[in-house]
This record gives sequence, C-alpha cells and structure tokens, in this order.
Amino acid sequence: MMKILNRYHYYTFSSYLLAISVIIITSAIVVGISWLIRDNEFFYIPNTLTFGIFIPDYILLGVLVLVTSIIFYFDVYKHYMIPVVLFLSGGWSNGIEKLLFDSVTDYIPFINSYINIADIMIWVGLIWLNIMIWFFPSKSDLLESKLSNPENRTKK
Repeated sequence: MMKILNRYHYYTFSSYLLAISVIIITSAIVVGISWLIRDNEFFYIPNTLTFGIFIPDYILLGVLVLVTSIIFYFDVYKHYMIPVVLFLSGGWSNGIEKLLFDSVTDYIPFINSYINIADIMIWVGLIWLNIMIWFFPSKSDLLESKLSNPENRTKK
C-alpha cells in the first residue's frame, strides 16, 4: 500500500512541477518578446489598464496568486492541463509585465484595438476550458455527478 501511495504522490508532484515550469517558461518567453518589441516605439501601444480599469499592482499580484492557488488546490489542472496552463501563462505574463514595466505591451492589431500574445493565450485557454468542461467532461466529473444524484443511489 505504501508503494502505491508514494507513486501517486510522485505523479501528483510531477504534474505540479510540469505545470508550474511550463507557466514560468511561457511567461518568460512572452515577457521577453514584449521587452524586445518595446525598443520599437512605432510598433506597440503601452496599456496601463487592467480590464479597462486601473488596478494597483499588489492587488493584481494577489488575484493572480489566489486564482493559481485555487486552480492547483482543487486539481482542475489535472483533467484540463493544457487549457489551464494556457490561461495561467497568459495571466502571469501580463501580470509580470505590468509589474516590471508598469504597463502591458499590446502589439497585435485586432479589430479596433491592439492585443498581445498573453491576451490570446488567456482567451484561447478560457474558451478551450469551457468547451472541455461542457462537452467533454472528465471521468471524475461524470462519476461525481452520478454519485450526487439521489436517483442513482441504491436503496438498502
């Protein structure tokens, strides 16, 4: 029994480590791209607002830590790792860039405004996550819904 428990914890730790390392690497790449683009003043638009409103940096950092903690605490990332990592990578990229440069670099023209790679990662991750949750629920979600339904319980 002890070997199975240790193997389970090993894989859980490995998945944590993999998700966090991918978030760190992609955030560093996106912030690096934004830093390189900042040298060309005609190519980007600095965005000092978060979701169109001014949010102090310490509140933004607190929200990022809280959302990341909730996602890892409830093991959401295990069933939907790729969309969750995309979402968190985009959020942390924008947060780190806002902390380092006091603004987020938007450099991709999109409809009537500008966006950056981190914004695309956030939206793709959220849309993908919603599609996965609504149309392709994990086996544990299906089992939990069956167990919580009183009609599926056997009477003694």
